[in-house]
Amino acid sequence: AEFLALPKEKQWAYQQDLKARLDYKNVMDYAKEMAKEEGLKEGLKEGLKEGLKEGLKEGLEKGLEQGLEQGKEEAKIEIAKSLLDVLDDKTISLKTSLSEDIIKKLRVKN
Repeated sequence: AEFLALPKEKQWAYQQDLKARLDYKNVMDYAKEMAKEEGLKEGLKEGLKEGLKEGLKEGLEKGLEQGLEQGKEEAKIEIAKSLLDVLDDKTISLKTSLSEDIIKKLRVKN
């Protein structure tokens, strides 16, 4: 009721001021939302980049470790093969740390 008691030009000024404030609030809310979305996109992009980098590093380390272990095992087998004609299975097993079963299988193959 107080608003209606104001002169028409004051009512008009009040409505214009209210409209300007609401427009400003909407613009700011929209800007905040856009900034938030942009920030999330940038954060996700950075996170993926870091994750890939870390994953590759970890994968390479594990691959290298696995390759070294496999190489050691293959070297033991080659040594065991070269000893088949001069030593018994138990001695070859003790010196190469391969099981006697593996030595027996190598002996059957050769």
